[in-house]
Amino acid sequence: MDSLRDLDRSLQALGSQLYLLHGKPTETLPALWKTSKATGITWEFDSEPYAQQRDDQMQSLAVDEGLHVQIEHTCTLHSLRSYAKDNQKPPATYEGFLKLFAALGQVTQPVQKPKTLPFDKDIHKKVSTELTKQSLLLSLPDTAPEHVLEKYAELGSDTAKKTKSALPWW
Repeated sequence: MDSLRDLDRSLQALGSQLYLLHGKPTETLPALWKTSKATGITWEFDSEPYAQQRDDQMQSLAVDEGLHVQIEHTCTLHSLRSYAKDNQKPPATYEGFLKLFAALGQVTQPVQKPKTLPFDKDIHKKVSTELTKQSLLLSLPDTAPEHVLEKYAELGSDTAKKTKSALPWW
């Protein structure tokens, strides 16, 4: 939770914010990128079968909308697929792994934290309001912008109850 708050504060310092969306990604993300007039989307590669299916659907939706799609491999030092090239089985011993790892080459260095973000800063109030109207936006406690809190209060107690049951830390 603290890392999400830290990320939100870092984004706010750049004139943006962290959006926590509730719902199916195939419904919530298109709503976000249409409202924000996004030109691209990026996400972390996930090797799980459900995630692969979801990500294929998301990529198709994004490309159909004309968005640039970039999928990153940042949870491992190299892409998981590179460890099992040419449909070979991954090494069964540590020595075999070290040999394969050495053959994969240099590890990509992390990018530096951005000093600015290339977007219209006024778009965030419009995006927050629209996503809140659609009951898609959740905010971190103690970091929600005032207009989001006001809209959330208008939605009534049912939404608040659902949020508290789905998010025990709320």
